[in-house]
Amino acid sequence: MFKSLYLRSYGDKEELVGGVKKYFSNPLLEKNIQKLKTGNYDHLDDNGFIKEETYVTDNDVITSKCFKKNIDGQGKTSISGEKINHGTSGIVDKVIVTSVTEGLR
Repeated sequence: MFKSLYLRSYGDKEELVGGVKKYFSNPLLEKNIQKLKTGNYDHLDDNGFIKEETYVTDNDVITSKCFKKNIDGQGKTSISGEKINHGTSGIVDKVIVTSVTEGLR
């Protein structure tokens, strides 16, 4: 009989940290990654963004960033990811990517 609609937006950005770029990427496509942090990375596209029209829960990663670092003489890829608020769920309506300074997204 009644319906409601609640829209919530989330944001993330690429960064330069100590001359190393943290870039958006799907960690499932990267090589030599460190152990993935908890969460479901299965709904990410090749660029590390959640796909539109995907049903997500608070366990799903919606954006993923990677950066290369040297550990014990080996190049490893470290992963970080953003999730939605705890206890929430919903359907991704739209993903918007824009460029900011220095070619970062």
